[in-house]
Amino acid sequence: MSFSIDISRKLRIGIAVLVTVLLGLTSACYALFQDLVVLSERNTRSLNTLVELHALRATLLDLEDRMRGFSLSGEESFLHPQEALRARFLEHVEQLRAQRSLSPRSGEMLDQLREQFVHDFLPHMDHQVALRRDVDAGRAQLEVLTAYVRGGTGRRIASSLHNLETRVDEEQSELLRQRNAEREQMRFEVKRMLIVTGLLGPLIAVVLAWALSRGIVRPLNDVMS
Repeated sequence: MSFSIDISRKLRIGIAVLVTVLLGLTSACYALFQDLVVLSERNTRSLNTLVELHALRATLLDLEDRMRGFSLSGEESFLHPQEALRARFLEHVEQLRAQRSLSPRSGEMLDQLREQFVHDFLPHMDHQVALRRDVDAGRAQLEVLTAYVRGGTGRRIASSLHNLETRVDEEQSELLRQRNAEREQMRFEVKRMLIVTGLLGPLIAVVLAWALSRGIVRPLNDVMS
């Protein structure tokens, strides 16, 4: 009776050890997979942020080009999409501000960008438009418009806006680069864990089978003899 109890106990212990080890390895793989999923989601948000930044930059350049075209030609067609472009620029800023991937520093720079756009860039554009219309209506000389453009007010404001946007872009690009490197390292860890699990599981099973066979067969031999 005690002999059968001893054998069943050894079998339970051996199976429990095998199951525990396999569960531990499987749990570790699952945890790594979960971390990899979270990191991939963060990378996606960073990519979306960069796409939004590029759209913001394109909108700002479009505004500048249209203002330049109107100042040179006086053609009102250059100004037709102005209101839509202004609203689109501010919309891009708000969408960027809502991104969870932004650092507090990037958020502050976006706030500065919005403030400069609203309080400096837009009044500058309105003033330059008014000067060009005064020239076309004969209320001012072309030299007045030329002097204002050569004064570099618009260039300084636009340069400040582009500088802020570029700094946010560089920070996000660096963050994405770091996360990509972290993701590649994590992918390597997942592959290594899967290989270890695939090799260690059967190896443990073989070792346990050998140990159990010794622990069971030897008492049987002793009983038979």
